[in-house]
Amino acid sequence: MKKLKYIIFLLVLLSAAACKQDELKDIGPARKVISAMKGNWSLSSVIQVDEYAKDKQFPFTTVELTDLYPYREAKLTLNTTEDQKPSTFSISFGDSPKFLKLTQGNWTVDNNDAPATMTLTSGTTTDQITIGKYGLLDQGQLLLTVKKYQVGSKGEKTLVLSNNYYFKKAN
Repeated sequence: MKKLKYIIFLLVLLSAAACKQDELKDIGPARKVISAMKGNWSLSSVIQVDEYAKDKQFPFTTVELTDLYPYREAKLTLNTTEDQKPSTFSISFGDSPKFLKLTQGNWTVDNNDAPATMTLTSGTTTDQITIGKYGLLDQGQLLLTVKKYQVGSKGEKTLVLSNNYYFKKAN
């Protein structure tokens, strides 16, 4: 029985020693998210997500709001500096509901290489927006999400709604 244990141990040891690490292939150049976000955008669709219902795994957690209001009239312009850093923005709502507090000012991101959150500012007023799905940028689309929270009696914040704004590149 002892010999069998030693033989099994040797086989495992030899098997582990025979393994070699696979070389990782190059995945290509880094995605330039900020430069892809630069430009003029037209709002194409709005999807509202009931985060409470989604968390509880209820059916019917999303609803498309695009055709309920004239959302398609909203236009967004994001400008960058010469070195592709966020600079100014403007948004024209037209007759669409005003889903942000600001119409112009400066925009920044939490990380220039892999931004997750965009902050719009003008004076002391700010709007925070979540940036979604970089892959859409390759298709000329931009996904921005505005999250709505409920504040409890002890100050805790609970995410209750998310509005996903899908923009299409205008130029």
